[in-house]
Amino acid sequence: MLRKTISVLLALTPISALAHPGEHHLGLLATIVHLLSEPDHLLMAVIAIAAGVWGARRMLASKGTKIR
Repeated sequence: MLRKTISVLLALTPISALAHPGEHHLGLLATIVHLLSEPDHLLMAVIAIAAGVWGARRMLASKGTKIR
């Protein structure tokens, strides 16, 4: 089941999703500011964090670990 889920997620993920490729090579601080100021980047970060938390909670629950 896990392999199937990972395969589907990888198939749905674009290999190169560069809407504005030149702006991500400005330097570390400028890149961080850019990523935190663009709404589409923030949305993707929030989705990734939420998916990670959901997956971790689900994995721990399946192992019988008590979640607070």
